[in-house]
Amino acid sequence: MNASKALLKGVYHCEIRTVDGAVRDTFSVGNLVPATGLNHMLSSTLGETSQITAWYVGLLGNLAPADGTTMANVAASEVTAYDEYAVSRPAYTPNGASTAKKITNSSSPAVFTCTTDSTVVYGMFLASSTSGSTGVLLSAATFSTSKTLDEDETLTVTYELTAADDGV
Repeated sequence: MNASKALLKGVYHCEIRTVDGAVRDTFSVGNLVPATGLNHMLSSTLGETSQITAWYVGLLGNLAPADGTTMANVAASEVTAYDEYAVSRPAYTPNGASTAKKITNSSSPAVFTCTTDSTVVYGMFLASSTSGSTGVLLSAATFSTSKTLDEDETLTVTYELTAADDGV
């Protein structure tokens, strides 16, 4: 019996710009898809759970994501000191339907403009526009080092999810 594996890989591509627009740092980091995210993918594709059509990008300051991480864990650790949060978290706006086993928001990345000096350690991809303990946490990533952003600096986040079969 041959059994192949479906593989999903999510990557956060990030760029920090200074107040004058100069690129100060770029980095990419792979993500963790916690149990809530995996269960949602299965349930909304093959089960009876409704598809979520509005997704958002957020930042965390002090929470190491793990398989059991949920929105209830995220609420107390979210970094909200950015201009865009006055209304809601930045929306994840994909470029369109997946065509090459990949979906990304590279044409419309999430932008965070810091309102005060902040330290960001993690990124997240979730289904809730405002802070709170409800919604689906689809993905979270630990940056390789803490990222300190000064007031009015921007952090731009592109999230890319690719799918593949291992070919077995």
